[in-house]
Amino acid sequence: MERELIEGIAIIQRSKCKEIVLRSLNNGIKMPSKISKETKISIHHVSRYLKQLKEKKFSYMFK
Repeated sequence: MERELIEGIAIIQRSKCKEIVLRSLNNGIKMPSKISKETKISIHHVSRYLKQLKEKKFSYMFK
């Protein structure tokens, strides 16, 4: 678990946009279109970042 956390932090720190998308989920689940509007990041990129975060098992952070 600790290693996964460290790897996760490294992944997010490498991309400011991923951090912004992840922070936008602090207030709950949102559709990619809403995240895109709030963050001014294209919906394509938001969807890609969410997919990458899901693949890296970041879903536990949203519970």
